[in-house]
Amino acid sequence: MRFLVLAVSMLMWSMTAFAAPFKLAVFGDSLSVGYKLPVTDAFYTQLENTLHAKGYKNVSVINFSKSGDTTSDGIKRLSSLISSRPDGVLLELGINDAIRSMPIDGIERNLQRIIERLQKANIPVMLIGMQVPPVNTPSYARAFNNMYQELARKNGLLLCPFFMKDVLVFNFAKKSFDLTYLLSDGIHPNATGVKMMVNNVLPTVIEFLNENGAKP
Repeated sequence: MRFLVLAVSMLMWSMTAFAAPFKLAVFGDSLSVGYKLPVTDAFYTQLENTLHAKGYKNVSVINFSKSGDTTSDGIKRLSSLISSRPDGVLLELGINDAIRSMPIDGIERNLQRIIERLQKANIPVMLIGMQVPPVNTPSYARAFNNMYQELARKNGLLLCPFFMKDVLVFNFAKKSFDLTYLLSDGIHPNATGVKMMVNNVLPTVIEFLNENGAKP
């Protein structure tokens, strides 16, 4: 009996210890690359550490983000991402397009193209959305903020609706963002802000991992 218990315990340990690695790529812009932050505080590092603490020790989070990237830039870098053969992609692009007031239909078309190419390559996608405040052009803000919901619905994707929820807080009276969780530039998150962003996406990321075979 003792031998049987020992054998079962060893089998369970080996299944955990040698679980197939899961490479999760973050494909985004400066918000996920860790702009002006040490690597230890960057989003992809904090996300990996948090997932390991939750038991997903076989998951490695790979940075494929680049500061300043628009959705058009993402398309140009897509082949490199696909050739790296990630097991899943967190797609976080679009806000730099909005800052430049690019047409919503063009942003959506580019994101759709990225999603389709990843799906064609059999790479699962989770969508991370952003929001812009309804300042000066409320109709543009509404269209942009709803765009991610529509893309997720159309493509059957899991969605985190607002990456910087409670981090990017607009003060309408001062017409500026609250700096509590931002760097002095008033745009990018500080280390605490990044931690909050990890918490924002974590439930959806865990659901995404579970759906695609990365069990704790």
